[in-house]
This record gives sequence, C-alpha cells and structure tokens, in this order.
Amino acid sequence: RDFEIIPLGEDPAKGIKIGAGLPELVKKQLEACLKENAELFAWRAAEMPGIDPEVACHQLTLDPRASAVVQRRRKQSPEKGEATEKAVKDLLEANFILEAMYTTWLSNVVLV
Repeated sequence: RDFEIIPLGEDPAKGIKIGAGLPELVKKQLEACLKENAELFAWRAAEMPGIDPEVACHQLTLDPRASAVVQRRRKQSPEKGEATEKAVKDLLEANFILEAMYTTWLSNVVLV
C-alpha cells in the first residue's frame, strides 16, 4: 500500500488518502489541516448543488472520423443496480446530470 487513510469524522467511508512515504512531520501537519477543514469536503453530489457548469463541466472529445459502435448490453448484479440507481438519483437531484433519451446508443454502466 502506497497510501494511508486519514479519517475525517466518525464515518469510516469519509477518509482522505495520503502518501505513505511522506515524512512524519508532513503527515501530522497534513492530517491536522485536513481535519480542521473537514467540513469543506463533499462526499456525495447532493452535498454540492448549484455548481456553475462554467466552473466544472465534463466534455467528451470525439474524433469526427470515428464510427459509432453499439455495445452489447451487460446485466448488473442487483447490488450494483441499486448503487447505480442511487448514484444517478443523487446526481439528478444536484442537477449534475440531465436525463437524455437514447433508444439504441447506450453505453454500459461502470461503477467506480
């Protein structure tokens, strides 16, 4: 493992990874700074609504010469399906994504 997790609060899922090879003094200073500013972190999209798209907006760079290919549909496990639905709901509520209708050209969902 090349990193250590600094917990920011009581929820173990709310932690920040820092390099394991950092000098101890730097680790302590970084940990103190992170904990002091823990309220600045957003852990879900719903915690940061209203971000101006001019500040953060993702655009795909597409090669106009490339031809589109339909991917074979892959099923998700029920657990992954529920996680996907929850993530999409949070992103829709925060206005981070918009609903679009594509009948054929859907990509498979990849949980990260």
